[in-house]
Parts: sequence; C-alpha cells; structure tokens
Amino acid sequence: MRGEIDLNEKEMINNIFEFDNQEVSDIMTHRTDIVGIDATSTFEEIMNLVDEERFTRYPIYDDSIDKIIGIIHLRDLLRYVKEANGKPFDIKELIREPYYVPDSKRIDELFRELQNVKMHMAIVIDEYGGTAGIVTMEDLIEEIMGNIMDEYDDEEGNEIVEVHEGEYLVEGLVDLEELEDVLEIGLPIDDYDTLGGFLVSELGRIPTMEDVINDESDTVFGGYRFSIIELDEKVIAKVRVTKKSKSKTTCKINLYIIHYGIAGFRFYDFGDVF
Repeated sequence: MRGEIDLNEKEMINNIFEFDNQEVSDIMTHRTDIVGIDATSTFEEIMNLVDEERFTRYPIYDDSIDKIIGIIHLRDLLRYVKEANGKPFDIKELIREPYYVPDSKRIDELFRELQNVKMHMAIVIDEYGGTAGIVTMEDLIEEIMGNIMDEYDDEEGNEIVEVHEGEYLVEGLVDLEELEDVLEIGLPIDDYDTLGGFLVSELGRIPTMEDVINDESDTVFGGYRFSIIELDEKVIAKVRVTKKSKSKTTCKINLYIIHYGIAGFRFYDFGDVF
C-alpha cells in the first residue's frame, strides 16, 4: 500500500517539475486535430457541429486554419438565440479576440499569462506565422493534476449541498454555471468549466495539503469565501462555500481529519469546533 502511495506522490512531483520545463508545443492540440469553424458557416451548420463535438469553445477561421480570426463560446451562440429578434446571423459580431502565443513559449509562463488576460484558450503560432495548434487552460492544469475529467466523469456525486443558510458543500468538479445559478453571483463561466478549475486558476498553483490545513487555499469572490476542504490525489474534491458576513467577525477553529489511504491524502473539514 505504501509503495502505491509513493508512486502517486512521485507522479505529482514529476508533473510539477516538468511543468516548468515544457513548451507549449509539447501539450498543444495539433492543427490537424483542431475542431474549428469557418467564418462563412451558417448558424445551423455551427449548431450541428456543436451538437456533435460538445466543446464549449471553437476557433473561427477565415478561409484556412492558418487565419484564425477569433474564438466563439457556446454561450455567445445561445445569447444570439435569445437576443437575435430576427437579426441576420453574422459570426464575426459574436467572436472574441484570439490570444496568440509562439510554440516555443514555456507552459508555466502561458499559465500566468492566460490568468492575467482572463482567457481560456490560446492560438499557437509556428515560426512561419501559421497555426501550429491550440492550447487551453484546462490543458495546462491537467499537466499537473492529471487528466481530470477522464478519471472522474463517470463518478456520481458532483453536487451542491446547502448545509446551513449561506453555506454550501460543493464538489470540485461541479459545473461552474450550475453553481453560479445557486449562489446568484457572477462567476467566470466563460473561462472555466468546473469549480476546481476556477479555484486553481485563482490560486495560481495547485493547492497542497499544507494549504488546506493552514487555510491558505481560500479564495474570496463575489461575496463568498471558497475554502478547499478535501483533496483527492491531484484533484480538488470538495469546497466549502460560505457567504461573507458584514455584521460580525468570528474566530473559527476548524477540525480537520487527514485520511492517508490508497487514493492519497484526503481532507475532511467538520466545520467549527468552537
């Protein structure tokens, strides 16, 4: 059992060191595998593609994939449906400006850049100015955390549970848009698909067990405090979301139980003891 745990820890450490040494070209989706949309496509053609591919973001190109002129998010298309009122469809009015990076850029640098410009996808350019590929924030996060969705997609329990008024226990892989509806605040749903992805980006790093125990992984956003209380191997498993009170300040002592099992460290926060 201990040997298996050591292998998990070693994999995590190796991922962290490799993250600093890799270039964008090492992890990008190659140009031949890009699912893009021609700028001349009709709305019906685009929606058929979206229904088939199930991505949330698509590069838009003019004539060829070497001329990517923008990025469109599924929400932009849904907003058009809601607000069109008979207006002719023009995809160029909906696209967002692309973010270009050279294929030689280090991925740790790109991670920080995408955080700063609040974008989720970058277009990778080769030395001749053509499109080499694309890379997303999720690609970067997965370099350390492992393949998040492949391992956890089939598991049940991506839930939001209200434990008290203004306090929720939320699974790390819960859909960020779903959480936005529950909390009734504006979350960056155009940039991140899951709560875990959003929190990793806010922290600027992968949270550790020390962060969790010392409450150094907390994020304050939209009047709520997001506290990571359970890590499952390399994935944010559970988050306590608490509405901030403006009327009083309380001193909290939290009880944590650390379980060290085959899956790695897991942290269980049983709330306020005193």
